[in-house]
Amino acid sequence: MGVLMKCGHSANARDEKGNPVCAICLGVGTGATEVASESPNLTGRKARCAYCGKEEDSSADLAFFEYCGEGSPKAKLCKHCHVVEEAHGVEGTTACGNYEPIGDIGYDRFYCGCRGWD
Repeated sequence: MGVLMKCGHSANARDEKGNPVCAICLGVGTGATEVASESPNLTGRKARCAYCGKEEDSSADLAFFEYCGEGSPKAKLCKHCHVVEEAHGVEGTTACGNYEPIGDIGYDRFYCGCRGWD
């Protein structure tokens, strides 16, 4: 579909009204039904298959594409405990209490089909 959602993934489904959504994050994450207001510049970025490591040029048209650069939901996770900033200091969470964002991990992620499509 080539549309980036606020969750960081490209849209990979449509809702009952035909609007793009992220089926990966639908019901579990924020931003699954909201189109990103600004698409990141993917020029020169590479995406790696999350399973086999195959690399392609980053594109929102790649299957299950996830932007992992600066400002992405992935980049905002804590580098120590992989929990969102808002959870730090909240009793009963697994947050470490010492929030430091991961930042750009240096590549984006996608699925190349190496393990099949069904």
